[in-house]
Amino acid sequence: MTPSVPTVDDVYTALLERIGSGAIEVGSKLPSCRTLADEMGSNPSTVNRALRRLARHGLVRTEPRRGTFLVNAGAVPALSPGEAEKAIRDAVLKARRSGFGAAQIRELFEAALGLGGRQVGVVGFVECNSFDLDRMSTVIENATGVALKPILLEELTPDWREQVNLLATPIFHLADLAELGIDLDSVVELNFVPSSGALRELATIEHDTAVGVVAPTRRGVERMKALVGQYYTGPIQTPDPSKPGAFDGLDVIVHPGAVDPDTLGIDGSTKTVRIDWEIDQGSASTFAGRVASSLST
Repeated sequence: MTPSVPTVDDVYTALLERIGSGAIEVGSKLPSCRTLADEMGSNPSTVNRALRRLARHGLVRTEPRRGTFLVNAGAVPALSPGEAEKAIRDAVLKARRSGFGAAQIRELFEAALGLGGRQVGVVGFVECNSFDLDRMSTVIENATGVALKPILLEELTPDWREQVNLLATPIFHLADLAELGIDLDSVVELNFVPSSGALRELATIEHDTAVGVVAPTRRGVERMKALVGQYYTGPIQTPDPSKPGAFDGLDVIVHPGAVDPDTLGIDGSTKTVRIDWEIDQGSASTFAGRVASSLST
């Protein structure tokens, strides 16, 4: 039996999987249509149509004479009802051509429906400050498709299971949850990393610069200090913002987005480096599956 040539839907889905897995990084150039066609056993015309669909959803951008670039690896766009029906019909026809009977196809379909079906249960996302709570919740929902109920760490109560079925939080807040007596088996962690732009700024701080770090919480200050220490080998100060003149003599202040530098009372000669947190693509790509698995147990 001659194997069928991948359709536009097949190529489109395969490209989405590569994007979701992090195999294609934001900003990178995709292989040419001919190269992708050879890799997928398709043809350049089919690949080009799949790329145009990705472009319509805002995931890629094609530049004349330069190629196609990934510009967004966030939310995977939903299929229209017609596209979903066609994808399911094509999958059933392929299974029948491969010799699967109706009972086997039905069993496979039910298993797939269980993996990709509607989220059953409420997932609470925990963060220590309102700024990151709102920002990170949106980032996670866009990147994974999992709906979240935002919860401030200080408002997390012992009866949290009456509000949500599962908790999610950045890895760096696992210790905070453990201190509250939360069973970490009921928590799905996410890995957030500093933006590359922020790391570049840290890496280029000159030697003997007077550096200080601030954050909304004590643990946050220690986290900022540890982060800066990976790139700057000099002494790192942790000034108390509530004390007058706390930032006098400092050349650089490193702070998370949750801290507004305009409220610190620093003068114009002091540089500020803002640390923005981005979700790690590997963590994002597995989050929905881990949530589904945890909710089903």
